[in-house]
Amino acid sequence: MTILLALALTLVAQDSVKIDGDGTITLQSDGDKLTIGGVLDGDAVLEDDAKLEKRCDGKTPIRIAGSRNRIVLTGECSTVSIMGNHNKVTIARAKNVDLPGNDNDVRVEAAGAIRVPGNRNTVQWKEGLKEDAKPRISVLGKKNSVARDD
Repeated sequence: MTILLALALTLVAQDSVKIDGDGTITLQSDGDKLTIGGVLDGDAVLEDDAKLEKRCDGKTPIRIAGSRNRIVLTGECSTVSIMGNHNKVTIARAKNVDLPGNDNDVRVEAAGAIRVPGNRNTVQWKEGLKEDAKPRISVLGKKNSVARDD
């Protein structure tokens, strides 16, 4: 993952990075294209300042490593890991939400578990995945806020 982040950070504004569900990464710049197949287990957002909407399939993990993104995840997600910083993420349903990044704002309709090892994150959740159940919540970092959104 570190190598992929380094590649993404060397791109300029008109360049693009695409990561398919099978882990294939495509880097494109000025008509040149580099494709690296099957290197990730799951979908990843490595870019910054993007506005994205993605439908989860219930099986594929989602990783958000970029910063200052606005992301909407619909459907049922397996695991959503937000490793980047200053992201605004809305999640319909997720078995696991993991926030090792910092300064993220997350809204989740329903979650099985919420884990926050990062710092200064805000998480608002509405319900657990099971009827009348709350998500399992673990807050390890500093200055985090995890609260039910009524």
